[in-house]
Amino acid sequence: MTENSLKRQGYVVRYVPYRDSAAMVRFLSEEGFSSFAVRGAGKPTSRSHFLTYVLSEAEVVLALARGGRLSYKEGRPLSLPDLRGDLARGVAFSMAEEIIAAFVRDEEGAGAYPLLSSFMGALRRGDDALTVLASFLAKATDLIGYGINVEGSSVSPSPLFFLLSSARRSSAITSATSRLLPEPS
Repeated sequence: MTENSLKRQGYVVRYVPYRDSAAMVRFLSEEGFSSFAVRGAGKPTSRSHFLTYVLSEAEVVLALARGGRLSYKEGRPLSLPDLRGDLARGVAFSMAEEIIAAFVRDEEGAGAYPLLSSFMGALRRGDDALTVLASFLAKATDLIGYGINVEGSSVSPSPLFFLLSSARRSSAITSATSRLLPEPS
């Protein structure tokens, strides 16, 4: 690794194809969010195709170009989301993608990596997907600033949560939270 490159281990949180087979990837690591261009990722036979799977864990080496832009040099997948035959896991991954998208939109990187890492680790261990998702949802909304407190395995909404401006809440968080925690009467 040269002085003009960075090595990161983390998760693909967004993938946007452009041109024929290139892509822009948004990556979450302990250092925060990074965005970089990847040539050939859209080709199924490409060695970088693993970067097209949102929530895949990877190790990447990024080149630092003039102006501070990053581009993909090389990498390897560490784990890919396994959704085969389990509806609950599929729902958990889908909801986690939406919640992480709220972090990306709001540029709220602090705390997102350890949270996503523990969520993915729990799913890899085989923990109940919906229980893991409920805890992830509560912790994520608290990190973003919605006032949900998580104590052990129970989830209790803070009164402040219901007083927050609806303009601050993202639609994904609002709809997911309203299904999990009903509004007080």
